Order: sequence, then structure tokens, then C-alpha cells
Amino acid sequence: MKRNPAHGLFVSLFFLLSGIAAQSQHLHYVVIGSFAHENNAEKFAGYARSQNLFAQYDLCMDAKLFYVYVLKTNDQPQAAERARALRQETEFKETWVYDGELEKDKKAIASVDTAAAPAQISPAAAAVVTVPVETVPPEEVSEGSEGAEDSRQYVVIDSATVTPIPPSALGKIKTRGKLFKFVATTADGRPVPATVHYIDYSRGRDLATYPVDQYLDVLPFSSNRKQPMTLVCGVFGYKEVIYNVTYAAPYLTPEITEDEKGAWVVPFKLEPLSKGDVSVMYHVGFYKDAVIMLPLSKVELDQLAQMMSANPNYKIKIHGHANGSNSRRIIALGPSKNYFDVNGSVEHTGSAKELSRLRAEAVRQYLADQGIDKARVAVHAWGSQDMLVPETSRNAKLNDRVEVEFLKD
Repeated sequence: MKRNPAHGLFVSLFFLLSGIAAQSQHLHYVVIGSFAHENNAEKFAGYARSQNLFAQYDLCMDAKLFYVYVLKTNDQPQAAERARALRQETEFKETWVYDGELEKDKKAIASVDTAAAPAQISPAAAAVVTVPVETVPPEEVSEGSEGAEDSRQYVVIDSATVTPIPPSALGKIKTRGKLFKFVATTADGRPVPATVHYIDYSRGRDLATYPVDQYLDVLPFSSNRKQPMTLVCGVFGYKEVIYNVTYAAPYLTPEITEDEKGAWVVPFKLEPLSKGDVSVMYHVGFYKDAVIMLPLSKVELDQLAQMMSANPNYKIKIHGHANGSNSRRIIALGPSKNYFDVNGSVEHTGSAKELSRLRAEAVRQYLADQGIDKARVAVHAWGSQDMLVPETSRNAKLNDRVEVEFLKD
């Protein structure tokens, strides 16, 4: 039988197009860490989010490890460029690209036996299939393409320039964008001091921050006004709330309403954490081998104190942690109880467990100074028994931390 040449061409085109389609659907994950235990992956992802990376995690069944990632895409060059930027510009120097599928099935996750596994595995040992980020060229983007990752597609605005508009001035000044008002309350309507973040998940960065209970002239950061704005409100002691709002049509989000001033009101109803929940105080940091906290720690400590005052039935346990198991010179609180300055501190030699205990007790004492009964606050010292990353890791400061466990709500 005579063969039709067009048939061979058709078959060749079919397999070529099928290959292209399969390649375009293949997923690439920009991974910043891998963990044997799910709770450690969850904490590391939270730490990355505290650094404005907004990470997630899922299970790699082949490696039997939880991968913490900041970008999931079928665009290989985009993933490679994102990984390269993180390695060069952030503390996540071991970022790599995983080429494959990660598992979200809770049954599969529950079936993983990690009892004898180490806390974190290096990318070289963990990655089953990887894309060598050093050899992949950066993505080429045509100018003006809709939804492109070209920085020219973004309106350049310093978030510090977003100034609240007094209600008396509304209607008298011309806004450049849309008028928004963000409101944060508890479930029963009590106002909560909070900040709303406008984030770009694809780039893993914080685009702008907004105060609550103010009228704000908000501009989109993308030229495509149908692209959702991801708005996140997270306050310590409460569960994070996320909205994806279409800038061109905010009313498409059922919870959003327009008030009498013409502002789109975005309500963030915050649910408190409940009994058994554990929250890492990512913004409470310590000087090296010290009980003394970094000055920026005061913000989150005050949030904890406010939460305890607003919820008088709450009882908590402060868990103290330290990096490394060696004995060391500990910089401890002196009689002046200067929590945020080493001036007035005292020094002595002690173990990692003693350092972690003193850190937990310092947090309890700070709360007591704010009027919180010490009987509501227990402490537990872990020393180096629950390090999330290796002692010499670039992220080792995550081991020097405190966590809050909710005992009674």
C-alpha cells in the first residue's frame, strides 16, 4: 500500500505539538528549603513569609521531604531567574528549582515515615530532578505583552507615599486610583490595630503596605487592571486573612462594599488562634548568645501583650530555643531589665538550654511589665533540641527564636 506523505507529516506535527504542550504544563518550583517533618516546613515557610517571600510547602513523594517554595510555574526561565535572584539578593543562598510534582494529598503526607530523618536536607541530597539555575537564560519578555513579568508593566510607587486622606478632603481632591478603606476587626466587631500588605506572589515580594481605618488612594502595580490584587492582613495571635481583589471591579468580591464616600471597604475579620495552636514570633530576634532582644522585637511583643489583655481567659506557654548545643558566654538581662539594649546587661557562662530558658522568661517578664499576670504565662526551655536548620546554616538565626503555644482560649 502506498504511504501518504502528508500522514507522516501529520504524525510528526502531532508528536511535536504534544511535546510542546507537555513541556508547557510541566511545573517548576523555586524551593528555598526541604524538611523531613511537616511542622518544621510550616515554621520555615512562616519565617520566609516574615521576610516578605510568602512561601508555601508541599510534599515531594520521591524524596520523602517537604519542600518549601516561593514560586510555582510552568515557565522554566521564570523559575530559574527567580531562583537566581534569591540566591544573589537574599539570605536564601541555597535556593534551587525542582522540576516535577509536589503532593498536596493529606493521606500521602500522613503516610510518610520521617521518624529517623534529619530536620533539613541540603538541596543536593533532596532534589530528585532539578533545573541548573546557573545555565538557564533569563526570560525574554516582549514589550507590552499582557500579564508579562516585565518591570515596565508595574506602576512604580513607594508605599511610604500612600498618605491617608482626611474624610473632610474627600470629594475635594482628585484621586489617581481607586479609593479604598481597609478595616480589621475581631469576629465580634472589635477593632484590631493592623497593617494590610499588597503582595505579588509571582515575584514573592511586598508591593505596598496600608494602614487600616483610613481612606487611601490605591493604585494597581500592574498595567492589567483585571489582574487580582492579593491583599493580606496578618496580626500576631490571629489567623491570616487573604483577599484576591479585581482592581477594575472590587464588587466581584462579595465581602467588599462601597460606602457613602465612594470608597471600597475591605473588611478583614480576624479569628484568634485557638487551644493547641503554636505561633512563632518571627519578628522577635536576639543579639548573638543573648537574652537581649533586637529593638524591632518590641512591636510583636506589644501585639502579644495587647492580645492577652483583650482575651483575659487566654493562657499561653512561651517556648525558648537556641542555636547550637555548646556552652557559651550568655549576655543576660541586668537589674535594669533593659530588654532591647545590651547596656546594663550582665554576662555569665551557661548552656544552650539555660539561654533558651532565660529568653522565654524575658518574654514572660516583659508581658508582666505590661500588666499580664505571670500565672497566665508558662515557659519551656528547648535549648538546641528543636533546631529548624543546621547550626551553621545561613538561616541559623531561625533557631534563636521564641514560640507561643495557646493553652487555653
